[in-house]
Amino acid sequence: MDLRVVKTKKAIRDAFLLIRERTELERVKVKEICDIALINKTTFYKYYKDVSDLSEALEEEIMDDITKELVDKANFVNESKAFISNMPIILDKHKKELQPLYSGRFHVLINSLEERIISYYASAPDNIEDEFKLTFMICGVFETIKRAKIKNKYSDETIIEQTSELVERLKTQKLL
Repeated sequence: MDLRVVKTKKAIRDAFLLIRERTELERVKVKEICDIALINKTTFYKYYKDVSDLSEALEEEIMDDITKELVDKANFVNESKAFISNMPIILDKHKKELQPLYSGRFHVLINSLEERIISYYASAPDNIEDEFKLTFMICGVFETIKRAKIKNKYSDETIIEQTSELVERLKTQKLL
């Protein structure tokens, strides 16, 4: 890809994320993005249809990166604790983009991540029961971590340890 295109898209992305830190998605204007990115509207529209298209493209990009990092670090099915342990680290690593992009839409972030991880591992199960077990386990882990983080009374280490132990007990008891 042309270096000028890369720099222009980065400028658009950075401007958008800067604006999103203080502005709801519905109120973000192309003109404001262009002013901050030092580009004209024609350049913006060369790459994106509108602000929603830009937001969706950035969401896809960040979800692709996070999913790849998660599944590359550990296998959820065989290395549950390692996989779960990497989640907060990887999410923290992308906090700069995630906070403005998903501001007021945390459920969208979690749902998207769950769907991607399920679809990544869904090719492995040979039958509907295994597929449902995998979905149940992944969604359960995400929901448990989300609720524990919202309560803000448990450390990341405690959340990881308890969630991982529960998954392992469920797997060893052949419940999952």
